Amino acid sequence: MLHSSVVRVGLITTVLWSRYGPAWLKALEAVGATLETVSGAEASAWRNDPRVQRGSSSIFELAAAEAVALSHCDRLLVPSINEGYDGTKGGAGDPFVADLPAALQHAVPGIPKVWRVATNAATPGFEANALALLAEVAGQPASARRVWQTHKSELLQTVGPGPRPANPPGDAWVGVLGQPWWLEEPYLAASYDFGGERALTPAVWPDSELRSEGWTVDPDLAPSDAEALGAARRMARMHRVKRLVLLVDPTSSSDAWLTRAVQRMARKPLEIVETPDPFTVVEGRRVEAAS
Repeated sequence: MLHSSVVRVGLITTVLWSRYGPAWLKALEAVGATLETVSGAEASAWRNDPRVQRGSSSIFELAAAEAVALSHCDRLLVPSINEGYDGTKGGAGDPFVADLPAALQHAVPGIPKVWRVATNAATPGFEANALALLAEVAGQPASARRVWQTHKSELLQTVGPGPRPANPPGDAWVGVLGQPWWLEEPYLAASYDFGGERALTPAVWPDSELRSEGWTVDPDLAPSDAEALGAARRMARMHRVKRLVLLVDPTSSSDAWLTRAVQRMARKPLEIVETPDPFTVVEGRRVEAAS
């Protein structure tokens, strides 16, 4: 239990923020936490710190830079992309993909204790973990339970990627693929200029459906890999998808694995596009923590 009257919680906002962050902002504020984030410029100031360079790829270096910049906080709230998965197959051979909270805590010395929150609210144990975190801030389980009941519906909706766009019209689409974190804004918009092309992204389907489809290929995949591969499998079968674009970070072993997997199943023209420098894309970005 924390003994300080005000608990400062640093928020990691650059990895799948839309899936878990907004609801946690409200819940943690309601339980009395002081919330802090860093802008892209503030994170970039730590880019050359040796601790940051322990990140396995550019986006996880950015997450490490956020963690270092928030070292003065009492706790860090970190998304658990593959909560409950204990394998190392596919992209999960990268420890930052397999277990981002644990990897940050282990690889980046000097950061606060990490609180892990699943980006998929359907993960077993989600409610128990949420109550434990809220109680650590509130100092008593009863207060945590009241906040949970108030914000329960929002917290449990973090299973999805947010509002889904309508299917684009026409019969000549380009399917856009990649690891889930690269298909969120602002990275997606900065990755590729589609011009007048009709772009189809995995966001038109529930991520749970895509994971289920990916697990038909290999039931031992990590959820994030299953989601990415499920989208690739689905788009490869669609007649109106004429070609595919795969967004990859050339420094990422997870993306290298995904590239090989998509190439095996594509059956359509496939263009490999390098993802943007995430430090540059989020320049000046800050999530407003205060209500």
